[in-house]
Amino acid sequence: MTDTDHSRAAETKAMTCPCGKAAPCAGSRPSNGAGTENANTGPTLPDTTSETREEFGGIKAQIPETDAPDEILQRANSREWDNAFALCSGGKDSTAALHHTYRNAEFPLDGIIFIDTNIGLHESKEYVQNLGEKFDLPVHIADTRNKADRYRERIEKYGFAGPTRQSHRFEYICNKDKPLQKFLTGFEGQSLLISGATRQESDARYEAVSADGIEQDGTRTFVSPLARWTQSDVDDYLNEHGVEVSEVTELLESSGDCLCGAYADRYLELSQLREHYRYLHTYIQSLEARVIDAARNDELLKDQYSSCSGFRGSLLHTDHTGYPVR
Repeated sequence: MTDTDHSRAAETKAMTCPCGKAAPCAGSRPSNGAGTENANTGPTLPDTTSETREEFGGIKAQIPETDAPDEILQRANSREWDNAFALCSGGKDSTAALHHTYRNAEFPLDGIIFIDTNIGLHESKEYVQNLGEKFDLPVHIADTRNKADRYRERIEKYGFAGPTRQSHRFEYICNKDKPLQKFLTGFEGQSLLISGATRQESDARYEAVSADGIEQDGTRTFVSPLARWTQSDVDDYLNEHGVEVSEVTELLESSGDCLCGAYADRYLELSQLREHYRYLHTYIQSLEARVIDAARNDELLKDQYSSCSGFRGSLLHTDHTGYPVR
């Protein structure tokens, strides 16, 4: 026998499974040399025809199923609260949540809250005010904020919001959360706030909205009855109940209540505003001119708002070194 033959024989012996086959079979375990099987063996992939194939590495199976709207509303009602409001921006989701809660909740709503962001369309606010008349509910406008938190004041210091979660959150806090908090200080006790947030809207929303649709934040309890719905579910509900959506939503595919520029498509958004809502288009361009001047004079605060971009709604992120434009 040649050296090559000896080598092949040794290799075959090394690869021989206890069952006698030349490769380890799925149904056997290697011997430890003492006639017993090793208890600790590496993982094996399931057969492609196995019934367990769909469960292999399944993360979705470990995620709790999102509760149904009525379950969420019932759980919210079981909590202790002193007043209940529906947050409505004029978009499809918040309008559907308002309508569903008004019709199906075991508790009455004390009113509707519209948050004036300082950078939204007047038509969005008017639509929500009309909803209040239809539901016979008072519409409260939350628009009180510190001067430093006003949109115009901020963008002249920091530039326009860039395409990051941090800058988007900064805009949310200044444009919506702070005015809401100030408004609620006029009411005693715990506030139940109906939101149109859905888990299917985006990855960020999926993480932010819990499976039970309820989030506690101090004296505020946010309730998202439509947490499990997709956009198709929302559209079907509105059509089924004959709810007229706002013209803004039809034209812009958004509520139009906050056009701060975070994550926005600059050219698409501006062209739509120029065509349908020229007054806001003109206002935003005037703000751009101010930011350009601030950048030219090196007046933008780079360090305090590093997530912002001089390009309002641009997909490019800058450190304010060039001229910021839309």
